[in-house]
Amino acid sequence: MYKKIMVICVILTSFSLAQYIPIEKGGKEVKEAQGPGEINWTNQIIKAKGWGIIDTTLPKPQAKLMAIRTAQVVAQRNLLEIIKGVRVVSETKVQDLMAKSDYIYTRIEGIVKGAQMVGEPIEKEGIIEVELAISIYDSNGIAPIIQKGLGKELTIFSPLTEKEKEELQKITAIVIDAKGTGAKPALFPRIVDEKGNVLFDFAEYYNPNDPNLRKIFKIVTLTEEELKEIGLGENPYIIKASKAIHSDIVVNKQNAKKINLLKKTIHSLIKIGKILWILL
Repeated sequence: MYKKIMVICVILTSFSLAQYIPIEKGGKEVKEAQGPGEINWTNQIIKAKGWGIIDTTLPKPQAKLMAIRTAQVVAQRNLLEIIKGVRVVSETKVQDLMAKSDYIYTRIEGIVKGAQMVGEPIEKEGIIEVELAISIYDSNGIAPIIQKGLGKELTIFSPLTEKEKEELQKITAIVIDAKGTGAKPALFPRIVDEKGNVLFDFAEYYNPNDPNLRKIFKIVTLTEEELKEIGLGENPYIIKASKAIHSDIVVNKQNAKKINLLKKTIHSLIKIGKILWILL
């Protein structure tokens, strides 16, 4: 059996971070404000608000229901605009793929129409406010649609050899450290070499039907002190980024050689459910 292993993917970004939340022993949510909503990369949801005016010429119950419906339609429209601005990989955004594919456009519209309401409608000064949310990585989120639109399929490696299993058992953490690179969060981040060759593409390892997947992919930021508190164990496997190009994480030759272990072991680690990826 494998020993308990924690995989930590660390990306330090320069985002304006808001609410403090505990991630293991520390951490803050990474949020991107987008008009009347936000992309919450840590909690892996996209939210948007909408408003409707209560018509005082109608009976109050009827007027309130109509205002709620109006607010929902407005929130759906705002949610769609926010989704269009989500980075998929590097400089590519969802809107770029929607413009090229009727499949993606239609499916994204369908998800938006089925967005879930967050809490109850709020009534204030004759206006109804609602907030809608959709998942990013769940099977009913946007990631499966985008993955299919990119033409990506799940990559499966051969079973690990006994030597590879032994090597894996000795590792206490896998850390991709991009501190200070200004890397941007994206739906499917990539690790590339200094020539731009893709070494690791998350879209090729993403399986929307795997309930453990969200546990291995966390976007969060930690201070140096918080990172020390988490602890990397006695034998961390560190992959150091030299810079970032938008959401692409660039590694030098020495660190590029380390990517193979990540690629070969990721499915095994997901299967045993012992992974925590923290993107800082």
